[in-house]
Amino acid sequence: MIRTMITILMVIAGITCTPAKKIRTHEYGEMLRQGVQNAKDLLHNVKDPQEVEHSFNNKYDLAEWYSNVGLGAIANTLRTIGIQNTQLLEAKNLHDSGHKVTLEYEHNLGVQFDKKVERETVHGQKQWDYFWTLTADIEMKITTPADAPNSIPILKYTSKMQVITRMDAEPVRGAVVRQSIPLSWFLEQMASRENGINFQFRIDRSDKHCHTPLTNRDVGNFLSDLERFNSQVNTIRGDISNLMRVEAKFSDRYNFDFQSVVSYCDDAVPVVPLVKVVDQSKNESFSCLEQNDVATLYNAERSCLSSSIDKIIEHSTPVKFCAGDCVKVGVVFEHLKAISQATRAAHVYIEEGIRRQLRSAIAEDITPQQFQEYMAYHQEDLFKKEYQMHPFNSIIRRPFHYPEGTLSLPTHVSTKSMPNSTSLLSFRGVDLELQGSLNLHSWVTYSFDQVAPPVTLSARSRQFSGFILLVGTLATGNTFVPESAMIIQNKDELEVTLRASQLPSPGEFKDFISSLSPEMQRFAKSFRTKQLAGTLTAFAIVQIKPHLERVLNLPTGSLTKEIKLTQDVLKLLVEYQIPSDLLSFDSAIEPATSEKGTLTMIQQVKHHVDSLMSMIDKKLDKKVADKKREREYDEVMEEEPEQVKNIKRKRVSKSAIRPPPSYESVVMETAALHASADYDDAEGKHPSRSSSDLTADAHSQKQEKEPSTVADSQKASKPSTVSTPAVDDFTAVPFRLESNMIRLDPSQSMKPSKIQLSNWKKHSRDLFGSDSTTLLQKSDLKKETDGAFDLLDSLTKTADLPLEDTEVHVFLTVTHAFDEIVLENVIKNNENIIESAEASLLVLASTVHGLEPSHLIKKEAIPRLQNYTSYLFPSP
Repeated sequence: MIRTMITILMVIAGITCTPAKKIRTHEYGEMLRQGVQNAKDLLHNVKDPQEVEHSFNNKYDLAEWYSNVGLGAIANTLRTIGIQNTQLLEAKNLHDSGHKVTLEYEHNLGVQFDKKVERETVHGQKQWDYFWTLTADIEMKITTPADAPNSIPILKYTSKMQVITRMDAEPVRGAVVRQSIPLSWFLEQMASRENGINFQFRIDRSDKHCHTPLTNRDVGNFLSDLERFNSQVNTIRGDISNLMRVEAKFSDRYNFDFQSVVSYCDDAVPVVPLVKVVDQSKNESFSCLEQNDVATLYNAERSCLSSSIDKIIEHSTPVKFCAGDCVKVGVVFEHLKAISQATRAAHVYIEEGIRRQLRSAIAEDITPQQFQEYMAYHQEDLFKKEYQMHPFNSIIRRPFHYPEGTLSLPTHVSTKSMPNSTSLLSFRGVDLELQGSLNLHSWVTYSFDQVAPPVTLSARSRQFSGFILLVGTLATGNTFVPESAMIIQNKDELEVTLRASQLPSPGEFKDFISSLSPEMQRFAKSFRTKQLAGTLTAFAIVQIKPHLERVLNLPTGSLTKEIKLTQDVLKLLVEYQIPSDLLSFDSAIEPATSEKGTLTMIQQVKHHVDSLMSMIDKKLDKKVADKKREREYDEVMEEEPEQVKNIKRKRVSKSAIRPPPSYESVVMETAALHASADYDDAEGKHPSRSSSDLTADAHSQKQEKEPSTVADSQKASKPSTVSTPAVDDFTAVPFRLESNMIRLDPSQSMKPSKIQLSNWKKHSRDLFGSDSTTLLQKSDLKKETDGAFDLLDSLTKTADLPLEDTEVHVFLTVTHAFDEIVLENVIKNNENIIESAEASLLVLASTVHGLEPSHLIKKEAIPRLQNYTSYLFPSP
């Protein structure tokens, strides 16, 4: 009975009866079912508690009842070895007097050599027989270590057996086994009554640490004591089993299965999940089993123990080495083990019933992802419309233009935006102006059982579009410090995994350093300041086409439909690192007349690009031809005689093959080409230039140039120093959040978190649909970063031009750490985790928007929050 109860109860989900040990119910399930059936055969009007209507308080009643019945079953079983109520009451008096009371077990297995006798075998050979006497002395008593005269004798057992061996070696090794079993935990729950004893275990339901019938201090301590008791009992049970195996080893006729007989009583353990059904106006309710019902179960238990003992003695060997009290000790301690397992299992059975009820109510087992989705849904009922969280999805575009791409994150974020702000980009030793929007996005990451699900940031570009993505941190004064960068263009998609790395909560940090020296504390506080500053992760978006137009001195929007020109310019700037001045429109060469306007400007830039591309192609063709001649020459040399080879080697050394052109030579030749007054082409002079134009241009070059384009005008009017308007400093947010955690989060479940970036994946797709995916390694990421930085250098003329129409997105996350998986937090802590999770949302939103939680939430939600999370509304 007991084992079944023990298992269906105990570990159906691995519930802890002590903080460090988990119980596996499936190991005892069959025993519990059989035990319940045996009890039903003895009693009337009993049912499983789950089958009868009851309240949550009734579950505490059951937990107390199971504990008291388990203690009574231990006392009932100890009677079999002579520990009666009078002796227990005597031990109780010793305990009440301040003595530490223990049950002492001592077994001395002695081996004595008697003699050796020579005899003749049937084959006429001489053989020595060695005679030994084995002695088993067992003594049990209740005593107090500090005062031996107060010992209460329980039993003494002595037995001898003669053993004959054919070798001059001890048949078994002599040993002394001593085991002390503390009884104080048992005696302090015991009380005397008129006709015996009873037990009065109670749960303090008013204790703030009392959450459920299983998760509370009283049951936790009781089950811990019971677990230690079970371990000590198991030692004695194992010693008696070893003694019986010694007898079996030296007895030809002993083949009795001791274990199967002693286990027979497991189904008679009276700790069973049954209640008495009471008919109240035809509505069934229950109460715990009455005293007479428990007495019936106790009588059945003692009867089963007596039958087991008699059966073992009946089938013992003629030498009777293990008999009488020795058998009683073996059966009793085997049964005590079953009682402790069943009592532990009964408590878990209650909690498992709660778990089944809750799962049935919501019809599913909630995963961390489902909880995250619920909180995204729930915040709409919590926050006012203007403070609600929304999925992060930034559309990258110029006004009135088709989007260039998107930057998205699959989670709801609380956002604070400053649309027209100026910040700094610390780039290759210089500071660039970032003109555009500055945005702070924050969210709560929910960690269950020390596991926080990551999120994936996605940056995607459209066909024939592109932008530069910068990734880094935010320094003091909203200064963006890039660490990585990438050009995203032509249907590229970049995926980066964002994972929250938790720091200690403010309360945990305070506890950790409280006992350190002042020097150590100052060191820890200084380092934590750096860690908190590092919780901000920033992403900046720089659109390529608008900045190409500025650096090429072209009007806004002129490159929108110039796809090939845009791609060629990017190739020259990134791959060949051609200075942008060699590509830009120059009014000194050809003014943009009002009749031609933008078309003339684009044609000039196209001509510059085509000239450079043609020159590079020629250089590449020549390099290929030189390589081909080298290869042909090597083949000829291999076929000719050695003397001819030597002569040709001398010739070659005097007129070596010309090496491929360097980057400097390409630039110099290009500059010389553009410096000439006439742009020679296949037909002679440039068709749009006349001799009078060239004369006028030569005259104009002698005069001071006036800005003729939008970009030139901006450059001419640019102040000599960088001017940054006053904006909110986002780098102060982590420290304000730390302060609000201390003030508004008494549970200290919120932990500052640093965002770790990993698993950089780049998906590339061409115009015809074929695609490829690359997992970027460290070297790949560096190559991508260098290319993006080179392009950024060209677009700003090495910090001479500001970056306009940019977007800076600063991410901040905080982790709400739950100890267990979703439903286990609800069950074990008797806690509505939605209320604690929404409190974290409010603390974070309050920090981001700079308002008290009461200003962020809807009016209809205030009474509920004031009732259940009053700490969010501190007194003025």
